[in-house]
Amino acid sequence: MNRTAALVVFSISLLSGVLACADSGAMPGKSEEAMQGTKRPDFYIKGTPDQLEAYRFDGKTIGLSEDEWKRILTPEAYHILREKGTERAFTGSLNKEYSEGVFQCGACGMPLFTSDSKFDSGSGWPSFFRPIVHEGEPARVKEVVDHAFGMVRTEILCARCGSHLGHVFPDGPHPTGLRYCVNSASLGFSKEN
Repeated sequence: MNRTAALVVFSISLLSGVLACADSGAMPGKSEEAMQGTKRPDFYIKGTPDQLEAYRFDGKTIGLSEDEWKRILTPEAYHILREKGTERAFTGSLNKEYSEGVFQCGACGMPLFTSDSKFDSGSGWPSFFRPIVHEGEPARVKEVVDHAFGMVRTEILCARCGSHLGHVFPDGPHPTGLRYCVNSASLGFSKEN
């Protein structure tokens, strides 16, 4: 009886955590085409996909206040990127985006992932098996332990601006065995012409 009750409590806790994560209704990420005419901040990294992939991260961070981020980002993007929200599975516009190009941080433009590392995990969120890495360069994706909702997970953040991207799990494909599960609203996409 005690074991059954404990299992029921655990299941309810786990389910409520998942539902709380998935119920924000956040605006999905946008491609560069959708962002045409939208003013990006001066610090936002711009360029062709080839330029973005070749971009070298120097480890310098962006130190904006939360009020400044609120002025720059839409309310939905602010919720996901700065308040660690989660969009509903299968609602993000970049989930099924498989065109050649580069996925960038939606807040600061840091080139994070290429389409070559994207795969369909079936989770409902854009998934990648590795971020962009250049030898001798600091990591572009920072990992921190996340204890939210009674679970222990590894949260991923943009190393340049500290914005929330999603989580990384050890159930991805070869060659890394990792699945970087990212909110579409945390990303921009620069499509190869």
